[in-house]
Amino acid sequence: MWDYRALLVILAGTMIHSGCDIINDIFDCEIDKICKPTGAIASGKISIRNAWIYMLILFLAALLISFKLSYLILMLFIRNYYWWDFVLSSNVSI
Repeated sequence: MWDYRALLVILAGTMIHSGCDIINDIFDCEIDKICKPTGAIASGKISIRNAWIYMLILFLAALLISFKLSYLILMLFIRNYYWWDFVLSSNVSI
């Protein structure tokens, strides 16, 4: 029997993944204009400002879902968010 929490985990994970895809599309916008000109951001169908807003909505919704699931999951989400911010802002190469 499925527990409703499994569905919430899948939903939150999908939202986080989608938000990360949006970040990738924002930072690769100029490259995507050449490689994937039909992409939503590269083609101009969605502005970069609206993409940031949509990404923020996805991350906040995933954060709320994770808080509903467990305090531990919330802490892991926050840790990963700040780790990613550290990687983007530092000269660390992976």
